[in-house]
Amino acid sequence: MSRAHRVRTHHWRNGRLEVKDAFFETMADALGFANEINGADSVKVFDHEGQVAHTIVDNISTTESYA
Repeated sequence: MSRAHRVRTHHWRNGRLEVKDAFFETMADALGFANEINGADSVKVFDHEGQVAHTIVDNISTTESYA
């Protein structure tokens, strides 16, 4: 079990999903980073136990794909 807090971003680019993770020592640092992200379709903040603690979703952007 990790003691780090994780921020996972989801970006749709040219019809493909790009997922990136960033790790932080504290929840405050993770939330601060998550709230500053621009251009992500969704952002999830996970606590040190791997549970989703916060979610940010961009409902405005849409991307067409074959799916």
